[in-house]
Amino acid sequence: MASGAEVVNFRIATSQSYTDKTTNQRVDKTEWHSVVIFNPHLAKIALQYLIKGSKVYIEGQLQTRKWQDKNGGEHYTTEVILPQFKGELYLLDSKKNFVSDGPSSQSNTLSQNYAIASGSANLDDSIPF
Repeated sequence: MASGAEVVNFRIATSQSYTDKTTNQRVDKTEWHSVVIFNPHLAKIALQYLIKGSKVYIEGQLQTRKWQDKNGGEHYTTEVILPQFKGELYLLDSKKNFVSDGPSSQSNTLSQNYAIASGSANLDDSIPF
């Protein structure tokens, strides 16, 4: 990024299971999604707490971009973008699953069974009338 801020890229899986009515067998379907975090606060949370297999809820905007491979072939990639001042990142794993590697991570304990990080200001949404 031009400003020098850290950008975090990772992939998440969404899975669903169902029973095929014709074969009566369980079918598992998994799709992979690319996530790009431009928000420095959310990037720090992701780098500190997310590990392979972590359960996470991501809310951002979808963006499709075109790119060329080394042979000149055009490809399209759709990503979930958490921009500079927007986006949501919810860590859904229990805090007992997070491993502490030093004093900085020990001081950042999770207050409940999940951590919530928001890229927008925490505004009171109540209606004044």
